[in-house]
Parts: sequence; structure tokens; C-alpha cells
Amino acid sequence: MLAAQVRGLATCPQVSFVRFQPIIAEQLCLGPEELVTCGMSLGYADEAAPVNRLDMPREPLHGFTRWLGFDG
Repeated sequence: MLAAQVRGLATCPQVSFVRFQPIIAEQLCLGPEELVTCGMSLGYADEAAPVNRLDMPREPLHGFTRWLGFDG
């Protein structure tokens, strides 16, 4: 995802493929013992689209991390 961003591409992780498994398996010629568990959308973001301007609050790093051995 970082490599795509550096090259000007946007990404969106996808994790809900269960209901599409038969379609995906057919398109990718997967065997019955193979399945896709996650994927990623890749392309150019439409910056004018309202969904791409959504401001989501984020927990500060100190709220969920503990840094050891980086005292400087």
C-alpha cells in the first residue's frame, strides 16, 4: 500500500469476499481447496468525491503503543 501511494495510487483493503468466493474462484481458476481471504482495490482516488474527504478521528499513538528502548 505504501509503494502504491508513493507512485500516486490510492488503495483500499478489502476483507469481505466470502459471498463472492464462487465468482472469484471461477475468474481466477482456483481449485476447490483454494480461496481468497482478502484483497486490495487499487487505482486513482477521486479527490472530489465526498467519501474521500471523510475526516475520521484517530487515537493518538500514545493511546495504544508502548515504546521501549527508544529514549534517545
